[in-house]
Amino acid sequence: MPAPFAKEAELCARTDCLVPAHTATWVPIDVGCLAPGVDYTTHPRLTVSPDESVGLTGPVALLTKDVDRLLLANYGTQDIQIARRMPVADAVAAHLGDATSFADHTFTLQPPSSRLDSPSARTVWTAAAGADYTAEDAQPIDVFDQPLDSASNLTREAATVMVDGHFRVGIDADGNVHEEIATLLRRHHSAFALDGRPGRVQGDEMSLPLQPGAPLPSEPPRRASPEKRAAMDAALDQLLEWGVVEPSSSPVSFPVLMIRQGPKWRFCVDYRKLNEITIPDRYPLPTTDAVFQTLLGKRWFSALDALRGYHQQGVKEEDRWKTAFICHRGLYQYNTVPFGLRNAPAIFQRLMDKVLGGLRWKDAVVYIDDIVVATMTLEEHLAALDTLLSQAASVGLKFSPSKCTFGVPSLTLLGRKVSGAGVAVWQDRAKAVHDLSPPRTLQDLYHVLGLFGYYRAFVHQFAQLAAPLTQFTRGWRYERRNGHTTLVNSSGDTTAASKVTIEWGPAQQRSFDLLKAAIANPPTLAHPDPSRPYVLYVDASKLAFAAILHQVHVETPPAEVHVTSIPLLTPDTAVNQWTTWLRADPHFRSILRHLDAKSEWVLRDGLLIRRVDGRLALPESALPLVLRAVHDDNGHFGFAKTYLALTRHFWRPRLVESVQAWIRHCLACLSTKLGRRAGELDISRDSQFPFDAIAVDLALGLPRTRGGKDALLVIEDLFSRMVLLHPCTSNIDAPGIAAIISDRILRYGWRPRRLLSDSESKMIGSTMQALASSLGAVLEPSSPHHQQANPVERSIQTVQKVLQALCVNGHAHWDTKMVPTAELAINSTPHLTTGYRPFDLVFLAQPDIVHAVFDMSDPDEVGSFGERLLAGFARLEDARAAMRPAREGQKRRYDRRHASIPEVSVGDQVYVRLPDRPVTGVATHKLAQRKLGPFRVQSVLSDHRVVLDLPSELGMGSEFNVGQLDLRPSSPDPFAAHRDLPAAPATEVADRAVSPPASTSESIGDVDPVVAGRTRHVPARLRDFAIGVAHGVDSVDPELLRGPIFRPRLIDLADHQVLLVERPVAFLSRLTTVSEKKLAAAELELSCLAWAFAQWAHLLEGAEVTVVTDHAPMSAMLTSSSSSVYGPVITRCRAHLLPHLPYLRFEHRAGRSHTNVDSLSRLIAPVPDEDQGRSSL
Repeated sequence: MPAPFAKEAELCARTDCLVPAHTATWVPIDVGCLAPGVDYTTHPRLTVSPDESVGLTGPVALLTKDVDRLLLANYGTQDIQIARRMPVADAVAAHLGDATSFADHTFTLQPPSSRLDSPSARTVWTAAAGADYTAEDAQPIDVFDQPLDSASNLTREAATVMVDGHFRVGIDADGNVHEEIATLLRRHHSAFALDGRPGRVQGDEMSLPLQPGAPLPSEPPRRASPEKRAAMDAALDQLLEWGVVEPSSSPVSFPVLMIRQGPKWRFCVDYRKLNEITIPDRYPLPTTDAVFQTLLGKRWFSALDALRGYHQQGVKEEDRWKTAFICHRGLYQYNTVPFGLRNAPAIFQRLMDKVLGGLRWKDAVVYIDDIVVATMTLEEHLAALDTLLSQAASVGLKFSPSKCTFGVPSLTLLGRKVSGAGVAVWQDRAKAVHDLSPPRTLQDLYHVLGLFGYYRAFVHQFAQLAAPLTQFTRGWRYERRNGHTTLVNSSGDTTAASKVTIEWGPAQQRSFDLLKAAIANPPTLAHPDPSRPYVLYVDASKLAFAAILHQVHVETPPAEVHVTSIPLLTPDTAVNQWTTWLRADPHFRSILRHLDAKSEWVLRDGLLIRRVDGRLALPESALPLVLRAVHDDNGHFGFAKTYLALTRHFWRPRLVESVQAWIRHCLACLSTKLGRRAGELDISRDSQFPFDAIAVDLALGLPRTRGGKDALLVIEDLFSRMVLLHPCTSNIDAPGIAAIISDRILRYGWRPRRLLSDSESKMIGSTMQALASSLGAVLEPSSPHHQQANPVERSIQTVQKVLQALCVNGHAHWDTKMVPTAELAINSTPHLTTGYRPFDLVFLAQPDIVHAVFDMSDPDEVGSFGERLLAGFARLEDARAAMRPAREGQKRRYDRRHASIPEVSVGDQVYVRLPDRPVTGVATHKLAQRKLGPFRVQSVLSDHRVVLDLPSELGMGSEFNVGQLDLRPSSPDPFAAHRDLPAAPATEVADRAVSPPASTSESIGDVDPVVAGRTRHVPARLRDFAIGVAHGVDSVDPELLRGPIFRPRLIDLADHQVLLVERPVAFLSRLTTVSEKKLAAAELELSCLAWAFAQWAHLLEGAEVTVVTDHAPMSAMLTSSSSSVYGPVITRCRAHLLPHLPYLRFEHRAGRSHTNVDSLSRLIAPVPDEDQGRSSL
């Protein structure tokens, strides 16, 4: 509870109070903690329930202790029961000089009768005990589950319905099932195991060839628990009923194993010893890349799964005895192919390839028992399904209807999500990766790296990110010894991977977290199209090689309809656009399909309206446009006003988080609005003895005396608060300051361990450093323009006030007459923090005011030196005891007025708060931006001080206190693709000549001039117009398809528009070897290109490729005459690339932050701990 006479207080309801929906009510509040006669500014809290059906807030107002009521408004749909002691507002004491600006911003409280359907019984909402419903400002959130790119519609989960209770079939945009597919499935019902029994393929039976003379073992049954035995009995009964197994009298036997998979047990036979002597069948299984390459460009997908696929293919009668297994029920053998045989995958893959026939690698692919049919059109899809189902029925193969999906735009295959947009990581697998625990043993690490490695094609800079993890696998290898695979270290010793522990540190945890985040939020990789050119980005450093493969795609541009322009359109066009957005929305499309008379929603004129309050359903596609209208185009108000304006007419789940995310990443708000300064008062290092720490500073601006003194050097002891004053000149140098400190401090035997000062060169130069070093002290300068860090600043204000009072009758001799008087007065007056005079804490005995007035000798109570010493120690203990709560109170007050210290890391982006750190030449008028930036953090000196990477034209120091900075949100902006980019920030720095950067001997190639980046964006008045370039041709220029295209480009053809978008096809990276780290710049870059081309040769050979690199001479090295002499590395790379040179085109693009054309920074992020830039080459 706030203390009485508080400057800041939390206002709570005094009694229970009911606030009806859509009404405003005066709520009684407890004002006992407020000071009488003081004006307070009240900020009502915005209270929102989790389902957003409750909203409570109120206007900002001035309040005194005499007013014990507060106006609160309920704009939600439920009545709110405010309980006694529920916090409803915050009050802050107004100070002299505070100014408040009022803006006209109103909202209408609609009467309850405006509801579409008034409920018979009104519900009342009450806050749960201990729960916090206060909406904070702009938290970093992920608003959407799917990416916001133009391909996101094709990567969403496909919607399906059940047909005839058996078949799962996709639906169209109107929610209707594809009747053509349903009719086809009914006609081919014999190809499905509708009764749950697997089929039996005729004519293709499996043989089990064994190595000549190899003995067959006979193993005993394994013991099983009652639970396993019951599951074994159930599985065996089913296999006997299906005719899959039969009793046996075989001389061999293999034990049964029951393996738990989730909540169920799986019946397995341990055939490992049989597999060791089986002659292998080398029939190939399709590779993952081959499967997904076949699906490129397809739009219609169907997935089919053979029911117990292996059990549908028979085993030759003469080989069935070899499959005998033993359990507590006896000895049995398989009539059909069992799971676990060495050749089972190859045999069944051969069978399925025969079933597909001409569809294979054209309209269908199969991986063992999983078949995917993929076509461009519905007609082609129906023909392919008809052929496949007919062939399957003719051979006796049956599919499991519960595991089949037909006619959908996307599906999951081999742990990946495939659609017409490309290939993405399966969301369920991404969630599983997100829940991974850090590995503790080498075995765990192998599992983690295997899972990460399966998705490395989706992770940019995978090799570099995984380097801290892969280093643990160095020196270990698996070898085959005595018929077993064993883990061997570099010394040849064998061990088990589960027994090898790894040393997990911060670098490994960061790598682990980055890989999990990359796989949890991966890009959608487009299908490689061999008919189109490729764009190959390559880059190299001494740390790693990296490459990205892109292709330019021609797409139909989305409809550009702004929310604010919908009323200007014809009614049919506006409704159709809004309805299209609703049908594509993952939340509202299911509501549209299940509307009825009792639904919470009603459809009127194509718009989805909530019955309870009449608000419109806000689809995902319209969300950024509406937010732009109510926030960007309406004054950039804060969260409360923006949320109220939006929820007057619209409803959508998680709308609070959407508004917070929009405001948090708003560039205009980031550059103009100042929050609380970051700061934290550190009292952990407070001095415990006199002159253990001193603070030094100059008081300037004093009148010049006859002796030429116009400044005052002030020294303060941070324990006793003793102040030492020494007149001097304003141009005093560092030796002069050091001499004064020696005379006033060291001469008396005091040896401080900490010297605090500001950041002027005379205070922190070599002279002061030498003085501190001779004392064994630490020199601690404050950050520039951060006077709060130097405690003596407060004492300087006190000294100035004392001198002003003493110099009322004249200040001609203030340096010789008034300064000693002021010093004596300050040091002989008790300090509020310690309760003692500074003299009391420094000297054992000293005159007090009584002796000074009456000229008395020491009182009789004063004893010997020992007694005085004990009394002095007692004063020190009393001072420490008094300082501790006083300093803790100061810390509480200071920390409450400041935001918590942010965690700043190298590479973070920050803004400079101009009111706290002025910049010369930057405009400071009332309409100017209040922040400058953002700038990159170059290094972190401490929790409170950082060094920024500033452009040289600013002409200012690069060291800052975190209180002078605002951290730019590090989380990705979910609305980045929908924002209006502002023009380049006008810093308005005075014009000055900028010298070109000096070249060094380590640089290679020419130096490009520094050219400021150009920001192009659509003006706000043209936002509703389609802007493009008219070509008047019927097809896209082939040169445009060769790229690169760094932003989507709209092209006007003869009768329509197309959008050119460059999409990633694959990522590739690896760490450099020891020998590659010694290569020169040109050798590194060319080796990287040759390596990337070799890895993607199956895609790039014979195709037109545009190579984008930051190494200008690369093209010249490949096209130079044969008389040019190169080293062995470049010669080898040339031999590999020259046959493909006619298809290659090179484009040079230097790094954004480098003037050197050979900069190695575009694709490989720099690592602070290692030197990997061009300067090392």
